[in-house]
Amino acid sequence: RVLFITSGQELVMPGEPRNGAQIYNSNAYLFAGLLREYGFGQIGYMHVTDKASELDTEITRIFSASMEVDIIISTGGVSVGLFDS
Repeated sequence: RVLFITSGQELVMPGEPRNGAQIYNSNAYLFAGLLREYGFGQIGYMHVTDKASELDTEITRIFSASMEVDIIISTGGVSVGLFDS
């Protein structure tokens, strides 16, 4: 059982409208496909915000989800942009 986590306010799902500072969340699909290819059966997905004011809530969500999986894979970056706070 795997939980894959993406993070960042700048990410939007493909097909959703985005503004100039946002990018499509391609990692959600890329990693899901790779994990299936490598034989992982149960794949969960979670997106978390990187807003400083919401980090406690996001950490609680991740901790709760961690009790249900064997592996957590997260992807994200560090930058200073319009959506980083």
